[in-house]
Amino acid sequence: MKKINHPGDGERTAMLGYVPQYEIASQIIYDALLDGNLEWFKVADPEIGNVDDIQIATNGCLDAYQVKWAEFTRDEFSFNSFVRSSKQRLEI
Repeated sequence: MKKINHPGDGERTAMLGYVPQYEIASQIIYDALLDGNLEWFKVADPEIGNVDDIQIATNGCLDAYQVKWAEFTRDEFSFNSFVRSSKQRLEI
């Protein structure tokens, strides 16, 4: 059966991922602001590599996040897939 594409399907699909990503980022950044430890943050930094969605620097700490969110998914991924090249990944 051929899937029928409707105007706006791509935008709606993208929002399934972007909205949770920005909600998570905004909450972490807001909490750091309230605590007084926020030094800086970056969103979608092309130079960072795999964990590029959100970087948040607080007093002496840098946290980087890759947020994946979908209504339905068949793909599986692990921490290992972020930190190792495809040749180095362990089969678990």
